[in-house]
Amino acid sequence: MSLDSILDTITKSILPAGMLAIAANVCVMAEEVVEAPRKPTLEQVTKGTEINDNKENKAEDGRDYVKEFQEKLKDVKIPELKDASAYNNAGHRAMRSGDLLQAAKLLYRAMELDSEKFSVYMNLGTVYCKLGEQTRGSEVKMYLSHSLDLYNTCLDKISKTNYLTETQRNENLTLAHEGKATILYALGDKVHAKDSILLAAKYGKLTEKGTLLYSELNGK
Repeated sequence: MSLDSILDTITKSILPAGMLAIAANVCVMAEEVVEAPRKPTLEQVTKGTEINDNKENKAEDGRDYVKEFQEKLKDVKIPELKDASAYNNAGHRAMRSGDLLQAAKLLYRAMELDSEKFSVYMNLGTVYCKLGEQTRGSEVKMYLSHSLDLYNTCLDKISKTNYLTETQRNENLTLAHEGKATILYALGDKVHAKDSILLAAKYGKLTEKGTLLYSELNGK
């Protein structure tokens, strides 16, 4: 499903030429930094309480598509890996190859092992953004909204870290704010999308797709 169709479903508007691929490729992770693990309960991970604070998450048809997707993960088999970083990296690779179920299962396992690893939330947010691109109707907004929750959590985790150099922090803030801007734009919220892309540009160099979005939102 093209990004044109996503926005037509959500906002009844069409994206300008050159912006069609942005939502499908929110960002590429910066090189990961080893982080001290902190474990949430398994119940927190599967229910997403750290992500959306248990807020109502039902589509117009009454279905919770995020929960339905998470239910499918129970049957997904993943290998035993060394630690949260290994699961996160494997999840990122699976996402890039298009296996979103495998990617999500690996990333939720990484989150279970280390709930403070901000890159997991960014990667998982990208998974849900890609799910939104592949679906239609009331599913689209739900997946993208969940993706936005994950990106907001990622930004919160970055702000609380004390082990990153200034350069590393700025690189990750740029990626996270750019990803957030992309999702907000796909949801039709151009005002907050502009705020986020300006923040991304403040912290560092935008990606090629981020530069396109910056130009679109700032009339350049």
